[in-house]
Amino acid sequence: MALNPVAFTEKVVSSFLRYQLTAYPFADPDLYEQMRRLLSLEATRDTPLLKGPYISLSRGFREGARVADLIKDGLLHPFLDNLVEHPRLYGHQEQAIRAILGGRTTIVSTGTGSGKTECFLYPIISRCLALRDQHAPPAIVAVLVYPMNALAEDQLLRLRGLLAGTAIPFAMYVGKTPERKADVTGERPPGGSRAEYQTRLARARRERRATAVHPAEERCSREEMRTPGQQPRILLTNVKQLELLLTRQADIELFAGATLEFLVFDEAHTYSGAAGAETACLIRRLRAYCNRDPRQTVCIATSATIADPERGSSEGVEFAARFFGVDRNEVSLIGEECAPEIWAETRRHTPAPPGDPKDHLRRVLEAIERSSGDPGAMVEPFRTLAGEAIEPNRWREDLYDRLSASQVAYQIASSLAKPRRLGDLREELRGKIGRDISEEEILTWLFDEEGNVRSQVFDASGLGSVIEAHRPRVIEAVRSVFAQGWPSEDFDSVSGGALERHVRQMHDQLAGVIRTLKRRLDWALDQMHRLEEVRRRKGTLDIDEQSLYRRCDRLVKRYKGLIRRERQEAEGYDDTNTYAALAAEGFLPGYGLEIGSVRGTAQLPRHFAGAAELPLPRPPAVALREYVPGNLIYANGHRFLPRFYHLRVDRDAAGGSESVLEPTVFRVDVASPCVWSVGRAGRLSHRKSNFSTLPTTTGSDAIAASSAWRSLRTS
Repeated sequence: MALNPVAFTEKVVSSFLRYQLTAYPFADPDLYEQMRRLLSLEATRDTPLLKGPYISLSRGFREGARVADLIKDGLLHPFLDNLVEHPRLYGHQEQAIRAILGGRTTIVSTGTGSGKTECFLYPIISRCLALRDQHAPPAIVAVLVYPMNALAEDQLLRLRGLLAGTAIPFAMYVGKTPERKADVTGERPPGGSRAEYQTRLARARRERRATAVHPAEERCSREEMRTPGQQPRILLTNVKQLELLLTRQADIELFAGATLEFLVFDEAHTYSGAAGAETACLIRRLRAYCNRDPRQTVCIATSATIADPERGSSEGVEFAARFFGVDRNEVSLIGEECAPEIWAETRRHTPAPPGDPKDHLRRVLEAIERSSGDPGAMVEPFRTLAGEAIEPNRWREDLYDRLSASQVAYQIASSLAKPRRLGDLREELRGKIGRDISEEEILTWLFDEEGNVRSQVFDASGLGSVIEAHRPRVIEAVRSVFAQGWPSEDFDSVSGGALERHVRQMHDQLAGVIRTLKRRLDWALDQMHRLEEVRRRKGTLDIDEQSLYRRCDRLVKRYKGLIRRERQEAEGYDDTNTYAALAAEGFLPGYGLEIGSVRGTAQLPRHFAGAAELPLPRPPAVALREYVPGNLIYANGHRFLPRFYHLRVDRDAAGGSESVLEPTVFRVDVASPCVWSVGRAGRLSHRKSNFSTLPTTTGSDAIAASSAWRSLRTS
């Protein structure tokens, strides 16, 4: 999947900040609100709490020997050529394989996606194939230790594909490994051939079945592994289970006769401090139990980050010597080697692409997704980006030629010799290429429209600039419209000065509407986050809390345009789009549509079959009549009575704070008459009032939005 680094960074940062808020909550509401503001995405972007995003290039690795060449040299088993997916190795893979087969303790310290697994897996499988040909008795040859079960399970899937049909037994022993053979789920193809396994696996994927397909070589239960003569050659496990395997009497026989020729620790950088010391002791105990000295077991560690930035490779060598208990002179540290980059001697300066850089980035990412099945997918995005055409039938070669001759691509690649902050890279490139370059354009050349909630309110100032630049023409056009039969008694409202004032204030009014929608959306998100924390703490939500969560979720989905209600499903037509949202807030005319900025939520009694909360939007003028306390509202065959009103504190009244202020909820008793404050919105289920329920025919409630209460209060 093509990843948008900008959008992904926003997602990671937002998740991290939400974690901070939920993991370290303040009991004091004021302190919690202050922390929530300080940890908002906008406020913390430039603080020490967050860094980056950083960006780097994944450069091509230097090519090494072919697997067939190593087979020809007698280093690998001939049958391995039928199992490997890629016939040619990278340079660091070849070095690691030669070091491991030479009996040296090896650390593979290369980047993610560089093929570290092949470095140790090919020599191990090759040795197991040789033992198979020699009809050697079953025994554990290699133990692969992973810090997390997820990594072990991922490797298990890979071993199934590699070892199916090879007669090399393997197993994974972790906490959830079934005890008995009868407890194993999934299917085992009859016959045990590689072709049969691949056929069954393809069918399971096609049918989207979650059950596993186990080749005949896999020992799926502890019972099978303990059975004499059934021990696996390759064992996947974690540190805790390896400790148990050496202490539990039921499992200790698993290592009976084990030769332990290979011991692999993946993500070796996680074994530090006290945990690393304890694991080092476990390694020595395992070797002692298998009667192997350090020279007889080849120890291998993989990590992308084990080398020290200041001491270089010597730190990694020293770690391996201490961790595995070997002489540091017997340790080989394998790093990655990149292939040399070839650039054209004469490179062209590419002008800034027309339009929005975000659109270019989106089109390029979408084209990358389609490029495997559509040879011409990259043609149009590159043409709009660089103004050059590439040949669809040979687009890869042609695209390489074009990029190698691009000064922008060259400067970006040169500047990213090491990871850089994206913002710093922009400043450096501005001086090198002689023009401003956006983050999106940088990412487009490197090869937020993902529906994420905006962290900042949309800036409407651009509309004000456009209006000001064409103000005389806009005012004249508006005046010509209102001059067409406007009632004389109301002509003052459309006089020259009034129209000019309306035109000048248009972008400010739009900005106010956007802020209102954003505050409403943030309130709904805050309520959902709070209720999710309540669910984690209590295990479940009360009925009222569930109702509020669903209502907030519907609000978010409606603003994202995910809810499309048909006319017959509920009163009004709630098809959210930009026009409808602005019309609902009174910025644009509604033209008789059943929409409005005042939203009442009708709550049907829980004993009603198929009861669901029903939103009833109303324009302010209609809401003043319908949502009056004590008035009956008829909708969808039911009668409703307004009972609760949200009162949101105005921003000006709150000292200009941009924070989302939780509305206070009031209950109106028309019989008394009196108004009761029953707490904050979203927390009604935790607050109880001491007055009787107002009489209604259906027992239904209705909650009207804050603007309704303000209008009623001031009328």
